[in-house]
Amino acid sequence: PCYKGDSGGYSVGYDSYDLFDLGEFDQKGGVATKYGDKQQLLAATEALRSHNVGVLLDVVLNHKMGADEKETISVNRVNPDNRDEIYDEVVECEAWT
Repeated sequence: PCYKGDSGGYSVGYDSYDLFDLGEFDQKGGVATKYGDKQQLLAATEALRSHNVGVLLDVVLNHKMGADEKETISVNRVNPDNRDEIYDEVVECEAWT
């Protein structure tokens, strides 16, 4: 995966830290990922597409590595048997972010 991992520029991406950081933000020891920064990623995918090579970017949504701190957030409770069914009750909880 091309996003920022917990071990920064050394990560191969399976220790997900920030799924939205494609090498744009200074966090976890640097800006670039192991594979470069966002502009390099976009240039590489465009070069491949210009030669009719399809590009798929790998995302591992269920791998999360730690967090930096806890914060209080508001959440809605959901039906545990049907997560599309949201209960009206909003509660506060602490989450690692």
